[in-house]
Amino acid sequence: MDFDFREARNSLHQLNNKIAQILAYAELLQMSLTNDKQQERIKLVIAGALEAREITAKLMRDMPKVDPAHKA
Repeated sequence: MDFDFREARNSLHQLNNKIAQILAYAELLQMSLTNDKQQERIKLVIAGALEAREITAKLMRDMPKVDPAHKA
């Protein structure tokens, strides 16, 4: 079974979009929280989402732009 780089890149792009949504809503929530314990918890969510964003970005950078099986 051949690895489909285009499908993998598409999946990473979709995952990155979901991470952006998580970050956006977590940051909005962070602005409205007044409880210190809740602030610490939302910071963990944001830190995790930022780490996930970096992982997907690294995978995108390291992945070939074109599927080697489809080279002309």
